Amino acid sequence: MNLTVKRKATIILSLAAIVNVLLYLFCGSTCRFLQGTLVGFDLKYLGILYQIGIITLALLKKDLWLLFILSLGLGAEVFLVGYQLIFQVYCPFCLIFGAIIFIIWLINLSFHKKEILLTMIGILTGFILLYTFFQGTTTPAYGGEMVLPTFGSGPVTVRLYTDYFCGPCQGAEPQVESLINSLIKKGMINITFIDTPIHRETVLYAKYFLYIIKEETNLSRALEARRILYEAARERIKDPTLLEKFLTARNIKFVIFDVKPYFKVYEQFLREDGINSTPSIIILKDNKKDLFVGGQDITNALKKLYK
Repeated sequence: MNLTVKRKATIILSLAAIVNVLLYLFCGSTCRFLQGTLVGFDLKYLGILYQIGIITLALLKKDLWLLFILSLGLGAEVFLVGYQLIFQVYCPFCLIFGAIIFIIWLINLSFHKKEILLTMIGILTGFILLYTFFQGTTTPAYGGEMVLPTFGSGPVTVRLYTDYFCGPCQGAEPQVESLINSLIKKGMINITFIDTPIHRETVLYAKYFLYIIKEETNLSRALEARRILYEAARERIKDPTLLEKFLTARNIKFVIFDVKPYFKVYEQFLREDGINSTPSIIILKDNKKDLFVGGQDITNALKKLYK
């Protein structure tokens, strides 16, 4: 493969990697909670900057620097794949990004003695940098305790994990809400809504969900609160004052109280159920616990409860 073709392939694959990160930012079919930072910077945004750097070096025909930076990235990806293996939490977007880096690295790999040494130094440096400065989380976390809002008295226990800023959660909510409402009316399930902070802003929304149902605690009120908060999230409201104005304009009453003493209850269930993406649902039936992830799987699982 000549240098011109290599550079073109490098640029095309780097653009594909950027698109992959953008899809991750907006969540594909589920929002996954596998997050990491390097010296305080979110890896997703660093990944975009990294690929822009690769494209720039390819355009400038800086082949040695390109090989070194690719080797650096490969070393970092070796660490990140190992991290996922250790914690048994896998991010498809992250793995695709790593695979793209590996392919670009192979395309630009040279077997000259100088290039081999440069490659080894780059891989080792990338691994050490991530090992030293990487900070990752695989379970959504709150900063306190929170009581769980549970409705219904049926024999089947259901725990629904959603995030107001999660696109797939927003898309699945109307059908999921309809099924939940019907199953509770038929006395088939009891359900707990667990707001899951895949996105940081959801911590604020989780508080206001509780504020709303504190004022009036029933299933109808809870479902209405979820609908309104999803609407606010679609409008990207992230400020408490603006959120309160949004709720007041829609005649949604709420009572502000200290929810922090109850946050640990959320964290306990998140860990116990192994939740790392939204939407997710746990169904406890006949002493058996099943986890379903993604809107389609969740609606199918709820429909099966009618049988």
